Amino acid sequence: MCIGPSNDQALIGTIDGSLISYDFRYNVQVCYSKYTKSSSITNLQPFYPTKPNSKFGNYNFNNANYTSPLAFVGTSDGQVSLIDLSINDKSLNESQLI
Repeated sequence: MCIGPSNDQALIGTIDGSLISYDFRYNVQVCYSKYTKSSSITNLQPFYPTKPNSKFGNYNFNNANYTSPLAFVGTSDGQVSLIDLSINDKSLNESQLI
């Protein structure tokens, strides 16, 4: 489990390979997605790219500048992915993998 897109949300990884985003302000599940079919999610780590021209620099992924919150997801079969947590369609899908 880790902090989600905002400080009052949590991103939760499950044994069956699902990702759940939960909002504690409203006590509701924001989104649910089956992330992996064959393994459990063992590690979640939030990652916040810096803003352009900040003193810490900025990160560019695939020639795009991401300023939205991201998370590293690790699975029990050794997969590691970086996903975009700015969820617009209420599900985490392949298009949000960085």
